[in-house]
Amino acid sequence: MLSEAIQKNSRAVSQLFQFLLVFGIDRFTILEINGQVIHARIGWPYDGSPDYDPNEETQKVSWEIDGDPLLDQALHLLHELAKNGQIDIDRIALREPEVRKLVSELNLPKRSLEKLLSVHVDMLDSGKKTDAFFIHF
Repeated sequence: MLSEAIQKNSRAVSQLFQFLLVFGIDRFTILEINGQVIHARIGWPYDGSPDYDPNEETQKVSWEIDGDPLLDQALHLLHELAKNGQIDIDRIALREPEVRKLVSELNLPKRSLEKLLSVHVDMLDSGKKTDAFFIHF
């Protein structure tokens, strides 16, 4: 059952949700957990446009569960950057040395930045991977 799979993989579901929050989502529904892959549907809030349709402002995504314990620190770094207005859509708005200094100030492992830059969540359209959510410089 899906609810059992979500419970078993609650940490990974939480990590996926935390990562995608940076992209402004307001809806997150797990569709399936198949082995080491989470499939979900995400959505975005009303943007003020007259033709906004909440059913169209969605995206199916797929993410391979990442058991690396460093992921939690990478997500902490991501949320610190976002909280300080240093993420512009999917781009880190600081130079790399500045981010490395922040990693040090937050007492995060040095590889936290590399881990953050390695995270990607595939976008699915008609069942095919077409793009991905990721963070970059």
